[in-house]
Amino acid sequence: MRHLHVLLVLLALSLIIGCGGPKVNAKPSHLTQGMKAIQKGIAAYQQGCYHRSLDHFFKAHEYFTVSDQLGGVAMSMNNIGNVYRFIGDPESAGLFFDEAIGIYLGLENETGALQALSNKAALLIDLDQLEAAQDTLRQAESLKGDKKATAGLLNNKGVLLIKQDAFGPAKEMLHRGLDLVSPDDLHEYATLNFSLGRLMLTTNRLDLALSHFNSALQSDRQQGFHKGIADDLAALGSVYLAQSRYDMAVGYLQRSIKIYALLENKARVDETLQQLESAAAKAGLDIRVTQLFVERWLAGKVLESPCK
Repeated sequence: MRHLHVLLVLLALSLIIGCGGPKVNAKPSHLTQGMKAIQKGIAAYQQGCYHRSLDHFFKAHEYFTVSDQLGGVAMSMNNIGNVYRFIGDPESAGLFFDEAIGIYLGLENETGALQALSNKAALLIDLDQLEAAQDTLRQAESLKGDKKATAGLLNNKGVLLIKQDAFGPAKEMLHRGLDLVSPDDLHEYATLNFSLGRLMLTTNRLDLALSHFNSALQSDRQQGFHKGIADDLAALGSVYLAQSRYDMAVGYLQRSIKIYALLENKARVDETLQQLESAAAKAGLDIRVTQLFVERWLAGKVLESPCK
C-alpha cells in the first residue's frame, strides 16, 4: 500500500418546503468542520506534505470528538495512522489503526473496519511481520466492504504473497482487485498497477512491468499524488536499469529524484542517487545539473515548495 485510504462521508442536504417553495436546510457547521479538515489533510498528503496533513487530521479528530461523531473519530484515526506509517513511526501508526478498528467494529461499520484492518496489514507487511499480517488480513476478509475497500484488501494480500514468493497467487489476487475498479478510481487503480509492476519486475517480466508502472504513473499524475509520481518514475528507472537501457534509466531517475528532493524526502533521494549515478556512468551522461538542483532543494532553497 502506498497511498492514503479515506472513507468519504456523504454530506446530505435536507429539503424543506416553505411558503416560498423548496429551500435547502444547510447542515450545522459543527457537523461539517471535521470533513473540511479531512479534505485539507488529504490534499496535503497528496502533495507529499505529511506533517501538514497530520495537523489537519488531528484538527479533524478534535472537531469529530467535540461533536461526538464516532464515525469521523475513527476516520481521522485511520488517516493519522496512515501518515505515521509513511513518516516512519510504525508504533504510532499501529496504535491509531487499532483505535480506528475498535470504533468501526463497535459501530458495525464493516467497510471502515475492513479498510483500517487492511491498512494495519500493510504496516505489518512493511515490518516483515508476515504471520501477523496474514492474521490481520484474515480478520478483514470476514467483513463486507465496498468495492474500493475490497480492492485495497486484495492489493495488500497480493503484496504479502509477493513477499512470500507466491507469485502465481499474487498475480491472481492483484488482477481480482483491478477488476473491481475502473481507471477513474485513480487511487486504487494506481496502487494495484504499481503492485503488479513490482510483481512483474520481481519475476523478470520487464515489458509488463513497464506497462503497469506507466499506468500507475498516469493515474498518480491525474490525482496530483506527488510522492506516488516519484515512486512510479523510480520504479520505471529500475526496470530500464534491469534492461541495461541506461540512458532511459537516467531520464526517469532524474525526474524521480528531483521530486523526492522537493518533498524533502532525503532517504529516497539517497537511495535513488545511487542508482542514478550508476546508470549515468554506464550511459556516459552528465548529471551535474540534476545534482545541483537536488542539493539546492535539500538545503531548503525551494522557491515554490508544495508544502508552503
